[in-house]
Amino acid sequence: MADETKTQIPKPTRQRGPMGRMRRGEKAKDFKGTMRQLLGYIGQHKIAVFAAVAFAVCSVIFNIVGPKVLGQVTTKLFEGLVAKVNGTGDVDFDWIAKTLGFLLCLYLASSVCSLIQGWLMTGVTQKICYRMRKEIAAKIAVVPMSYFNGHSKGDVLSRITNDVDTLGQSLNQSVTQLITSVDELKNAVDALSSGGSTNHADAFAKATQLFDPLSGNARVIVMFTDGNTTTGAPPAPVAAAARAQGIIIYCIGLIGSDGLDVSALNEWATDPDASHVAVTPDAADLEAIFAELAANISKTGATDIVINEVLNPDFTITSLDDPTRGSASTLDSHTIRWTIPALGVTGSESAVLEFFVRHTSEEPGEKLVNESIEYTDAEGNLVVFPKPKVTVDCSVVVQPDPCPVPVDLVAEGCKDTVLVDMGDVFLESQGRILQLDVTVKNVCPGKRVALAAILTEVDENGTEYQRGMKVMTLPAHSGPACRDVRVKCIKFVVPEDLDVSGGSPVSLCNPRNFKARFLANVIDTDYRCCESLETE
Repeated sequence: MADETKTQIPKPTRQRGPMGRMRRGEKAKDFKGTMRQLLGYIGQHKIAVFAAVAFAVCSVIFNIVGPKVLGQVTTKLFEGLVAKVNGTGDVDFDWIAKTLGFLLCLYLASSVCSLIQGWLMTGVTQKICYRMRKEIAAKIAVVPMSYFNGHSKGDVLSRITNDVDTLGQSLNQSVTQLITSVDELKNAVDALSSGGSTNHADAFAKATQLFDPLSGNARVIVMFTDGNTTTGAPPAPVAAAARAQGIIIYCIGLIGSDGLDVSALNEWATDPDASHVAVTPDAADLEAIFAELAANISKTGATDIVINEVLNPDFTITSLDDPTRGSASTLDSHTIRWTIPALGVTGSESAVLEFFVRHTSEEPGEKLVNESIEYTDAEGNLVVFPKPKVTVDCSVVVQPDPCPVPVDLVAEGCKDTVLVDMGDVFLESQGRILQLDVTVKNVCPGKRVALAAILTEVDENGTEYQRGMKVMTLPAHSGPACRDVRVKCIKFVVPEDLDVSGGSPVSLCNPRNFKARFLANVIDTDYRCCESLETE
């Protein structure tokens, strides 16, 4: 008897750098073709999409202008306070009130534009999802039945529900986020300016305080400055203390009114200066710098990952699904090797491997599924896996189908035929019938023979599992001499859920390996039993 257990490789937890949990992130098989088809769907709603893009751009512009206006208000308020202290003027509250009213209008306009953009994109995505589901339903109506025999119902339903919903969410969120993020980045860069009072020491200190000490993510500070410190303590010791804590410091040099102090940037930045200090004359060159900076920051947490999982000898691997990352294969019936080229540091990254195992031992109880799991990568990360256990019950419990309710048939009078409608009858494949024929040699006249047929099923390791035994008595014949007796139609019912031959657990009619044995013996002899008489 064997139990089938679904086992999932657990989430790896790392000691150096986050590995993240293991889930699915499949790579597109035909990205260009998929995008062409998707753009074809979107093209039917191009007016609404262009309008959504326009409102998204307006929303971002209003959000970018707002802080600049607020900065002017802050400057005006500060200048008024200084003039009042010096006795040369007062705070211009009327100008501040008008400017704040204008700022409120800007933010309200930004909110309205964002709301309209979201409404437009939601309408477009819902129409696209409706069209896709309609086309899927039309396709299912003409798909041959062989397709459904080879694909699970869950996969078909997932195409209609989960996959379409995921695509709709991506269209509704990712497209607009891409528009707004790009605009925000470019406008923010364009709004950067150097000059005024600069306290670099305070900037480094506050940036250091923002990092979560329990996080395993890379800690990076990017400083935009002309390098000229006009107030506060010397920044070099504070920057050195941040680097000592493992914080990486990048310095982007912007030429200000007092020029650019490149030596200060080199002193503050992480070594080597060539890869951590960039000097740009204008904001336009920052785009390339940001790309290089992102590539350096977003380094993978682990590369060349190898996971070797060895099962307990009481379990064997029956099937192995494709992992969400990397590739996996069985080295033997008890060992799996899973390789992943790289797994990053973000919490959203994951990798999952699913496989099926079968219990092959005859001893019940609580057992560890894995004998060992070994993890290695190029960075030397440490990963701790849990130890899954299963409770195995080796008793065979066969629940027979209930007998059908008998139907009473009454033939009245001289009727010799009776017509009865029995209703619907459903044929289900729950097992197979195995028929054996055997010839018993040299059965002599007047001798009855006891015949036993024993059936076992053999797994891929050669282990046999009992499937049944039938015992029968062959009647004696009255022929003139000994003869061979042919015995036909010795039938066994073998349920599909007892399959141990190594076929797919989700397929019917897998090849199965059986072994039959026969025992025969004459049960009539010359010995005659006599009744004993007892007298007192």
